[in-house]
Amino acid sequence: MINNFRPVQKFDERLVYVSFRQGIALSVALAGVLGISIVLAVSIWLFRRKKSSKKVANKGVIYKPAIKQETKAHA
Repeated sequence: MINNFRPVQKFDERLVYVSFRQGIALSVALAGVLGISIVLAVSIWLFRRKKSSKKVANKGVIYKPAIKQETKAHA
């Protein structure tokens, strides 16, 4: 068998390469887009909820008097 042994390295001597860029710009951009979409979704939901609650209270009935002014005969 071939001696395939590598000695243990100290922790501060180890080099590690990363495949992604180190930075916070991408994280901030993604968090901003996610935050804006959540705020937009909640505001649309509240707007539709408010709009639908007005329909229930009004029920589409509009009061219109038959006679514009009362006469003595009707009073």
